[in-house]
Amino acid sequence: MIPTPVHSTSPDPRGEGMTARRFDVLLLGATGITGSETLGYLAARAHELGLTFAVGARDPDKVRRQCAERAVPAPPLMKVDVGDDDQVAAFAAAGSVLINLVGPYARSGEGVVRACIAAGTSYLDLTAETQFIRRVDALTRHDFLPPMLILAATS
Repeated sequence: MIPTPVHSTSPDPRGEGMTARRFDVLLLGATGITGSETLGYLAARAHELGLTFAVGARDPDKVRRQCAERAVPAPPLMKVDVGDDDQVAAFAAAGSVLINLVGPYARSGEGVVRACIAAGTSYLDLTAETQFIRRVDALTRHDFLPPMLILAATS
């Protein structure tokens, strides 16, 4: 069964109506081992699944080379350094779901989670870092969050 793609509009977390999302899925960390496999899967299957996706990377050329080596089309790429809050915020706002595979999460993940919360973008990662999981839990214990999922330690 092919899953239904996520909606291309999402509630604006500022309460100003709907915001257009350019992509269904955003991927950070496409050049690591898990990220490379995820990139290959999305590049090969996104069209079949009816999904649009983009990759954020410090070095977009490295992602292009990975795609060429796998003989899959390169997705839209955005230069994103997880240490640059403005780049992360712009990237998070461009999609409905952000998959973060950039580790270690304790050093680089909190800003990504905060950007997703601000943009109303669902978030997931593969962390096994207990301290980071606790920080994410604390970040999401608010009376009001936009309708989204924040999932740390997904497996």
